Amino acid sequence: MKKIIVGSFVALTLAAGGYANAADYPCTTKPEDDPYANTPCYSCTLSWFHGSINCRTDAGVGSLFDSDVYLGLYETNSKTIDDCVGNDDGQMVHGLGAGDSCKDYNLDNDLLTAKCRNGAGVYVDTSISIPDFFAADQAWSQGVDVSIVCVQ
Repeated sequence: MKKIIVGSFVALTLAAGGYANAADYPCTTKPEDDPYANTPCYSCTLSWFHGSINCRTDAGVGSLFDSDVYLGLYETNSKTIDDCVGNDDGQMVHGLGAGDSCKDYNLDNDLLTAKCRNGAGVYVDTSISIPDFFAADQAWSQGVDVSIVCVQ
């Protein structure tokens, strides 16, 4: 019974758009005017308490306009690090719950660094590239508001 419940939860999460493929619209720390940003998820920063990633996301203009026209509208969205990042023996990996065993997050040039506890309880330095872990959902391509999802 437990396997059925867990399987149902995973299926519902995936069906609801909770995850993205790495080829979708990766998030970046680059500003909107950077020619290499070319994504609807940009200017990412850490929240003031370092528990989430905050990014500007292009806001869709609705069905009255062509979905490729965004008129410079944006909103700020966030995603908790724990939702997308886990800890495997001191290394940040795709998964959940890194916040339980990681600390001292820093974000610079798309690199999220932290200190995470390994199996011996010692904090070790680790890092990930945020475009590999956080992305704009596919709704952006349909001209609707964007949310940030985990890349799996």
